[in-house]
Amino acid sequence: MKSKNRLPVFLCLLAIIVVGLTGWIGMQISYTELRKKALNELFRYRTSIQYLLERYQPLPEVIASNPRLVEGLQNANRQQDTNLYLEQMAEASEASVIYLMDTGGNTIAASNWQSTVSFLGKNFSYRPYFQRAMKEGTGLYFALGTTSKTRGYYFARRVDLNGKAAGVLVVKLDMDGIEDAWESPWDRHEAAFVVTDNNSVIFISTRPKWRFHTLQPLTEQQQSLLTSERRYDNLPLSPLIFLQKEQPYSIKGTNSEIRHVGLGHQIPEQFLVQRVAMPEADWQLYLFIRTTSVYSSTLTAAMVAATTMIILLFGWLYLRERRRRYRVMKKARDTLNRTVQERTLELKSANHQLVQTAKLAVLGQMSAGINHELNQPLTAIRSYAENAMAFLERDRTETALQNMTEILELTDHMSSIVRQLKVFARKSDEGTEPVDLATALSAAIRIVGPALKSTRTVLHNETSTNQSVVVQADLIRLEQVIVNLLSNAIEAVKDKDQPIIWIRLHQKENMAELQVIDNGCGLPIDDTDQLFEPFFTTRSIDQGLGLGLSITLHIIESLDGTISAQNTLAGGALFTVRLPLASSVNPTYKAELVGEEQSKILTSSHT
Repeated sequence: MKSKNRLPVFLCLLAIIVVGLTGWIGMQISYTELRKKALNELFRYRTSIQYLLERYQPLPEVIASNPRLVEGLQNANRQQDTNLYLEQMAEASEASVIYLMDTGGNTIAASNWQSTVSFLGKNFSYRPYFQRAMKEGTGLYFALGTTSKTRGYYFARRVDLNGKAAGVLVVKLDMDGIEDAWESPWDRHEAAFVVTDNNSVIFISTRPKWRFHTLQPLTEQQQSLLTSERRYDNLPLSPLIFLQKEQPYSIKGTNSEIRHVGLGHQIPEQFLVQRVAMPEADWQLYLFIRTTSVYSSTLTAAMVAATTMIILLFGWLYLRERRRRYRVMKKARDTLNRTVQERTLELKSANHQLVQTAKLAVLGQMSAGINHELNQPLTAIRSYAENAMAFLERDRTETALQNMTEILELTDHMSSIVRQLKVFARKSDEGTEPVDLATALSAAIRIVGPALKSTRTVLHNETSTNQSVVVQADLIRLEQVIVNLLSNAIEAVKDKDQPIIWIRLHQKENMAELQVIDNGCGLPIDDTDQLFEPFFTTRSIDQGLGLGLSITLHIIESLDGTISAQNTLAGGALFTVRLPLASSVNPTYKAELVGEEQSKILTSSHT
């Protein structure tokens, strides 16, 4: 019993130790990765600053060797010419200012001679770069301009005449805005780039409020030196809050440290501070990165460990529940499958019924033409029969026989009409076989023949008589597609003075293409895809429900084909059906459009 009571306590202690150890390891790894990224960024930025300074370092020597500059030092009357020369060089090199001083530090020529902050007449003998150039020949210095109020790096070069110092030429590189060029993988509020001088004064910082503060209090000697040099134009240089914290194990013994940093009136933030030196300029480059990502990683690692422990602890419960749910889900899945199969059969039956209804609707719309087509032969048959009876009474059997022959021809004609309608109205089994598209087209034309006659529509069948375009399809459904398209075309041109329909059938590569074109008023909408939506129609409700084109699209897609619609340039409508050719057929020729149109005008000649 005692061992059983101790087991939960032991497991809890073990879980706490595992979670704590995992979080600590995650923290150390995060600090190490953060330090590596910081070093890479600092090295990259140091390289860019070094490249910028090295680019301008030879410039003073080049300019100082120019005879125009030497002449300007010798002859005070040539000051304007020297100003113009320095202005040209400043524009060409993109330097901020280039200026020339005499041995007393007085500026006698400057590139900004036209500016409101011109250096002409200013004395800069107090600047270390002037003093160092007079003694050693060259001088480098960073300072805040006392005249321009902009930060700059100064390249100074002594100008000698006859072996004696005659003046100093200075090129100033504007350092304002250098922070904007820093591209970092961190957001600006997550990281800060800082450059300090040899007195720990911050003069470059991506956090503007940190500029002209120090990382440590200045001594009286440092303060006195900066004042005499007017390096920062006597700005108050107050120290930042820069408190050192306990160092993580992974960064001990490195030049990285954890600091709380902030302004005096702000709550300090915790940063990982990485430092690299830039000895050629006597600068220190710092990267301050907030440690929030470290704590996030630590929390994530601890949560992963805790989650893993929970998963292991409750794994057997999950397996047991999974078995039970599997049985329940299997039963529900079987029930759902049966329901889906039943609904699928119902939808398939409803779809077949809808297609059949659409075919009957087409026949209903053509009923007036069909009635006229059948009534004429019936009237003629009655007349021929009465005449035959009269001829028989007069023993004119030969003439009566001719009338009976006419009656037989008329009944054959009526039989062909009814037979074609019966084939069209028959239900399809939806099986496919190689079908000659020209045959289906001829059958569809015969079905809509009465409608063509009643509306006096001219049909141009531009299909070659010897053309054989075989597709894998169902003949009955294919006829329905063509009848639907022709019926719509007849309806579109019925109000025209000269209604015309064109039919074109040809092959393109491995596809058969059938086009139905009319000279009606065209399609009424820009979005032609809407034409094929169910119940979309521009007719009145007694002329149809708008299912014809929707069913046509369904049939064409079931045959792996496509159908499209567009307006012609003449204003009519063009419907294009494309179907793949039957794979079992190897055509020996390609269909060509007939050069001369073959017109077949189907108009009634009977009154």
